[in-house]
Amino acid sequence: MYDPDADLLTIEQISGARQVLQTSGLCHHTPLLHHVQTLCRLDTDIDLYLKLENMQNTGSFKIRGVVNQMAHIPDSAARGQTHLISMSAGNFGKAFAYMVQQKGRKGTVFMPDTAPVNRAELIKSYGVAVETLPIAELDPAMDKCLRNSNMMKLNQDNIDIMAGNARVMVWMWRECPHLSCSLPWTGA
Repeated sequence: MYDPDADLLTIEQISGARQVLQTSGLCHHTPLLHHVQTLCRLDTDIDLYLKLENMQNTGSFKIRGVVNQMAHIPDSAARGQTHLISMSAGNFGKAFAYMVQQKGRKGTVFMPDTAPVNRAELIKSYGVAVETLPIAELDPAMDKCLRNSNMMKLNQDNIDIMAGNARVMVWMWRECPHLSCSLPWTGA
């Protein structure tokens, strides 16, 4: 939901994410394909590029945001004293589960009961719990969990998540400084 009073993402936060991502060992520099329009047989004068973030460990750029957010969580959560929760039936949930596993933490992913069963099984394979609920019950269930002082929510509208995710575009601009336009597909 749009919040006009929310903090705006700054270039300093995006720059700060660089060091976190580079030292994490969990994010990789992915290839940037040039002249994609010829591969797609598009008849256009536009030179298209495609950043292959599907080559990340979790299959999407979402791991960048999760890694950056985990670097900024409170000490109690970083030490594993806090149970981490999130809500996603997609790539964010997979990245969250992977990161929780890599850090040896406890976590739960809430997802709608309409999500594919194989997605829930994949996320469970990382060692996190999965709660499937009707869509209308997801937010109340998470709110109930958050009333427990040993829980912390990692969600996609977090400024540290956005800074980590934004690094993809910075790397694209560095590799191709002549880009005149970029259209990131970010999902959720």
